[in-house]
Amino acid sequence: MFKPLRFTLPIYLTEVAALLKLYFLRAGSFHFKRYIALFFLFSLLFSCSGSRKSNQYKEKDLQMLVKRLNKRGTDAQVIEDIKTVYLQRSTQSLQRIDQYQHGEAPFKWDQILLETEYLQRMYEIIQQNSYAFQTVQPINYRYQLLDLTDSAAASYYNYALEAFQEDGRNHKRIAYESFQKCLSFQRNYKDAFQKMRAAFDSAMVHVLINKMQFEDFRYMFWMGSAFRNRPVFSVDQMVSKLEGNGSQTVPAQFYSESNLLAENRSPDHVVDMIWRNVQFNNGNYQTRSYERSKQIEIGRDTANRPVYQTVYANLTVLESALKATSEFHILVTDAVNRRMIKSFKLPAQYQYSFEFATYTGDKRALQTSDWTLVNRRGTERLPTREEAMERMMENVYQETVSSIRNAVNW
Repeated sequence: MFKPLRFTLPIYLTEVAALLKLYFLRAGSFHFKRYIALFFLFSLLFSCSGSRKSNQYKEKDLQMLVKRLNKRGTDAQVIEDIKTVYLQRSTQSLQRIDQYQHGEAPFKWDQILLETEYLQRMYEIIQQNSYAFQTVQPINYRYQLLDLTDSAAASYYNYALEAFQEDGRNHKRIAYESFQKCLSFQRNYKDAFQKMRAAFDSAMVHVLINKMQFEDFRYMFWMGSAFRNRPVFSVDQMVSKLEGNGSQTVPAQFYSESNLLAENRSPDHVVDMIWRNVQFNNGNYQTRSYERSKQIEIGRDTANRPVYQTVYANLTVLESALKATSEFHILVTDAVNRRMIKSFKLPAQYQYSFEFATYTGDKRALQTSDWTLVNRRGTERLPTREEAMERMMENVYQETVSSIRNAVNW
């Protein structure tokens, strides 16, 4: 469905209009009136935001007056205030509706319905007090709303049909969203659901996901041998992930090279994934030293009082660290004209470190935490390059899936 655009300043509408005009003059087909229609939509949505907020404040005013009347009973001044507020705001809404009637279909119906719904809510608010309801006699717009939703559904349906007849994936998207908008007004309007799915299917592209590559050829053989039996970043796993999460929202089908050959199909888009600037910095040690001292009891004096001696030890802590960094590039290409559609660069890194210690001197001076480090010596190791590379792959996996899906989405 069409997503409302929010602008902070009216001047943006002029800029949007200029861009749309340039685009449709270059595109040629689907009529220049598309530019007029879309500019009206942007103008409509901009005014819609302010109007909706304004109406909400007005409703609160009317609700407050009705609540006050419920507490006071037949208060002439409150009744007069309710009547004044209702007449003023009804007149304003009806004037705006009259202006919107001359707008471009189907977009005008959103604002017309917004104002009519506001008129109906005022009716329902006043209806909460029987005395106010009899005195003010607000108008019930319930049946008019039913007619308006029918007109809105029909207008969006016809607009979608027109877009669906045009060539191009973007027109299919306009058709899909317009059929969806039609169904938001009437759930079972004609064959809108079937045509919405047809628009989705007609925009479908077939996407080939190639195996990962390394820009540095020194890593190519290593990649093939080290990761042959590891599931991380396997093409089949990625295809499954893309198909599972995006099959209902993204008009694209994803294939590995073997699956594409098995179906004897040519791809519309090709995805290449390349690791660049892979660096491993490991085996570096940083050291720091501490002097430990502790008083220990070595005996008793003639008065049976404890005798203490200070013992000393020097603790050397060594930190071993590995840092792996790389750039993961995703290139999405149109397979027909070899045009780059999208490219992404995802920074990837993985860091791991651990500490152990050695000591000299009297071991009785060491603290409990010192013994933990001393006993750790020789029991831990740094990850291998293969393990570090796998961690980097895992770190960018979700973002890679999202990037590919967004690149081939309409």
